[in-house]
Amino acid sequence: MSEFGGEASRNFLGSYLSSAIAGIDWSRELERGYRIETEICPLGDAADRVDLIVETTSHLIGVEVKIRAGLGRQQLERYTASIARRAELQNLSPQIVLLAPFRTKLPEVVSTTWFDVARAAQVASYDRAADRSFVQRLIDSFAAHIRKF
Repeated sequence: MSEFGGEASRNFLGSYLSSAIAGIDWSRELERGYRIETEICPLGDAADRVDLIVETTSHLIGVEVKIRAGLGRQQLERYTASIARRAELQNLSPQIVLLAPFRTKLPEVVSTTWFDVARAAQVASYDRAADRSFVQRLIDSFAAHIRKF
């Protein structure tokens, strides 16, 4: 979140989103402001609880996170519909991203891996180890942890 990690957090998120959703200058988009929410029901239906929502001034991105679990029945299809409807109500561009050790076959859902997150963390904590901020060190530790997924 930008209020916690400032530029390092924004760089981390921007790098991850750039790997997931091409064609958008995420650095610029995030500089205009963003917020992140966890475990959100986009339309209030508890059956459609998306792990992460990233909302910018132009985009609404739902990120479903899996580590050692599979998808529920029609889970991504439901999330796609919920995010699309909420985005429509807010006049935003919708997108669903699956972050998992497996890929989705749904063309409207972008697949990313934990390696993509680790690579984004490396970008955000790029300074020499001695020059890193606390947040950059935290992001770097997170990258080391998720490489095991």
